[in-house]
Amino acid sequence: MDIIKYLLDATFRANPDYELVLFDRLEAHEQKRLAELLQDAEFYGLLRPRVPGLTVKSVSRDVALLLYSLATPGRLPAYARTLLGERANETLAQLVLDQVLQIQSGTDFVCGPRARDAIDAANAADLVGDGVLARLSLQALRYGQELRIDDDAALARRLYCYNRLPATLRWQRRLPTRAEVARFLGLDDGAVPEILQRNWISLSGTNDEPWLAWTRRTAERNGGHAAHKLYVSPPPDHLQQALAALLGVLSETGAQSFKVGARLEGLLRPDKLVIYFAQHDEMRAAADRIDQALSGMPAHGVPFTAPLDAAGLLSWGLDPPTQERLLPYRGRSWRSWIAGELAVALNAARREPIAGTEPWQFALRKLRLRGVDTVTWTPAAGFWTAPGTPAQ
Repeated sequence: MDIIKYLLDATFRANPDYELVLFDRLEAHEQKRLAELLQDAEFYGLLRPRVPGLTVKSVSRDVALLLYSLATPGRLPAYARTLLGERANETLAQLVLDQVLQIQSGTDFVCGPRARDAIDAANAADLVGDGVLARLSLQALRYGQELRIDDDAALARRLYCYNRLPATLRWQRRLPTRAEVARFLGLDDGAVPEILQRNWISLSGTNDEPWLAWTRRTAERNGGHAAHKLYVSPPPDHLQQALAALLGVLSETGAQSFKVGARLEGLLRPDKLVIYFAQHDEMRAAADRIDQALSGMPAHGVPFTAPLDAAGLLSWGLDPPTQERLLPYRGRSWRSWIAGELAVALNAARREPIAGTEPWQFALRKLRLRGVDTVTWTPAAGFWTAPGTPAQ
């Protein structure tokens, strides 16, 4: 399904509302804060807004060259067509919606929400799924739209926290301390501590840490960063049963580590239990085992994650690489990255309203071009490394 028009014959220009700054030309405090971006060999520098309402963006050398090439309006240069290859059309649309480039529409140059008519080829229904988690994610997005919080980071936090349960007086009395949470989870006696001692090493160092975490005891692991996350989301009252059941099979999977909320607020969040894998196929195989072990268990449900069962008990996401995490509103996890992207898009659409398009619809279109299938909430293959993609 095409969600964007053919753009390769259109006229573009670099957005004059941004200033392109080489990393070496940044102030010392900015260089220190963003030093990790230098780990990316393709990193060039920052786009800094000249006007209010825009966000700082980091850009690759390829994007920087494209901006210099389009300082004077024109079509996509031949070298860029070759470089971007099959994704040229999608990348151009993304750069326009991200407000890096502007596209000519009539006698004007437009970007962001105002570029909808020049780019859009999809109905809103084409971007929305009908499963439990898809509906939950859409509810979260509409909730964020109604909040009308102008600060991107604050809005991202509210989106991220959607579907958390309230800390009622009952729960506060039941689980007032970290020690009570450990007892509630069955970590003090019975089969659970025996399995943990045999197969896992605790990573929980201090009482200030929000998670109880473990890593595999055996040294033999598959290589790669454990960026694939399997979310197990039962209601809090079922968490002890779920933890005991999945520990019975988890050591036989490719799981590298896992964590569970260490305090009451951690158990009331939907993503209360997370398992990490280096490979996608290992994660899927483990999900099949865990699904059988937890058969019939009710679900809480984690927004902005890809479902692995019909009920929403199991879902997954893919953590962003380092260069996607460091600028304002960027998160260090799949869901916080998603929430940041959606928050920026919602606020951009509210600042520049377009007749016939609600902010949540623009946010889904923009996220789709970032490489997330918003029908299934799955990342496109290789979407973190799409050529020419700006790390905002």
